[in-house]
Amino acid sequence: PPPVPENPPECTGENTNPVLVPFAFKDINVPTNNLGFFCGKDATELDGECGPGENSEIVYENVGVAEVAGGGATSITLVVRNTNEYKPYQPPPSSSPTEEGANKDGFGNNGILENVGQINLANGQSVNLEFEFQDANNPGVAVAVSGYFCFFDLDTLKTCDEITSKEVTVLPDNNCATSPTTCTTAGPYGRDVVRFPTSQIATDSVIDEYPDILRATNSLVCMDDQTVEGETSFWGTKAYLQGVDNPGNFEFDNGALKFTSASTNFPQNTYACYDFENKKVLTHTYEVVGEQKGTGRNLVFSALLWICVP
Repeated sequence: PPPVPENPPECTGENTNPVLVPFAFKDINVPTNNLGFFCGKDATELDGECGPGENSEIVYENVGVAEVAGGGATSITLVVRNTNEYKPYQPPPSSSPTEEGANKDGFGNNGILENVGQINLANGQSVNLEFEFQDANNPGVAVAVSGYFCFFDLDTLKTCDEITSKEVTVLPDNNCATSPTTCTTAGPYGRDVVRFPTSQIATDSVIDEYPDILRATNSLVCMDDQTVEGETSFWGTKAYLQGVDNPGNFEFDNGALKFTSASTNFPQNTYACYDFENKKVLTHTYEVVGEQKGTGRNLVFSALLWICVP
């Protein structure tokens, strides 16, 4: 096995090797899909009875396994809640012929996208989200786990003035030199931005193989941890990207993610992950920068958690 960094759980007994295991969203049970009281897809227990009478959350049962702080492994249920007003795209009763693409269903996209989680947001809006790790065997009980939290397909669907070609292979030096709000000519489509407390990032790993931040070598994801004190943000570059949101299956491989079943046209350089240690809850602000029109964007997410194996 690779050298063990400082931040995975200590493995004792017969299971002495820590490994990172991705969440597996595909085919799991989603008993509640009611973020912001909007009824998403795939809810298996509400039978369409969403709204203010139910909790404002999405529950992903048995989505992964993890070594829990204090010892022992358990199955994990991920619960996602909004802590401020949530404004997804709300499609009209009958879709217009001009409303096409992955985002036309708006809040109906909430839930699962193949093997990752997905949350829709209207253009020009932001929402504060809590991601809580619960013991699947003890519903409602949060547990402290360690690993990487990941976002996929962080991009923008229209180009800025600085880039005129849709087939961008070499990005200009100023591509990440300015904030995500400076691209005011991006048309009706917004840019994905994720913000979170820098304190959530574990920084005690001393092994290069396990960096604090994971991005592709040719990453199209910008990062800023200087502009706002105590805050780190990821956002899509000014590049115009064409492709689908679905990253398929992935695994940790030599300091980056290796995609093993991604869709052919999934942009594999639009992901970003960060390392966290012994957290019960992670908070993220998802924002779609741009004009308040169009069909919104989707936040696509997953995690890899540490577990001890023989």
